[in-house]
Amino acid sequence: MLNVAAARNIAITADLSTSTGNIVLDADNGFQQTGNFIGVNISGAGVDVTTAGGNITIDGRGGDAAGGNQIGIQVSGGAKVQAGNNGATLGTVTITGTGGGTTGNTNYGVYVTGANSLITSSGGLVAVTGTGGGSGTSQFNSGVFVSVDGQISAGGTVTVTGTAGIGANSLGINLFEKGRQIFWRSFFVSMDASADFRFLSKCFGILKGGVIVLFLDIALPPYGVQSAVN
Repeated sequence: MLNVAAARNIAITADLSTSTGNIVLDADNGFQQTGNFIGVNISGAGVDVTTAGGNITIDGRGGDAAGGNQIGIQVSGGAKVQAGNNGATLGTVTITGTGGGTTGNTNYGVYVTGANSLITSSGGLVAVTGTGGGSGTSQFNSGVFVSVDGQISAGGTVTVTGTAGIGANSLGINLFEKGRQIFWRSFFVSMDASADFRFLSKCFGILKGGVIVLFLDIALPPYGVQSAVN
């Protein structure tokens, strides 16, 4: 087992893997920390956090710097988080991110962005939970934001839970523009009752047997709450 814990933040810029055990990255002690940082930042092409059947658990909380962008967990620039399958065990991925409590904007709970940036498994459950941050006049604090060709997928079930943060344009789950996709076999979406839910521009797909069998091209502006999609 590989267990990395930090009081404030963890930055992964090179491959991190186990052949038999689990991986735990914990940068959230449950309290807001002072500073300018992303809780857990996994960034760069070829930067992979992987197991060969073990589980991956990642927890992160952003800082409180006034400039914003205090993100709980970010997977970007072509980085990948993947729990493998060793033939006997299907590794799971559990990601929980909380945006920082700052007056700046765009404090996402979980942010997946950039071509080939991916959270996935080889058959096990993938569960992503994000809570947007912000305080005062802050806005654009989505719980889970999948943007610029980022993807969340799994060979099994994907569960995405998003809770909007403070301010205007803060959504529970935000998939923005074509190419920002969540693929699943069994998929559940849930959010806090105060959250808004938005899909835009053919960004939602069902992958079955390696073939996209359905695209949803819908826009749900923040006039109400869509509580679940199955």
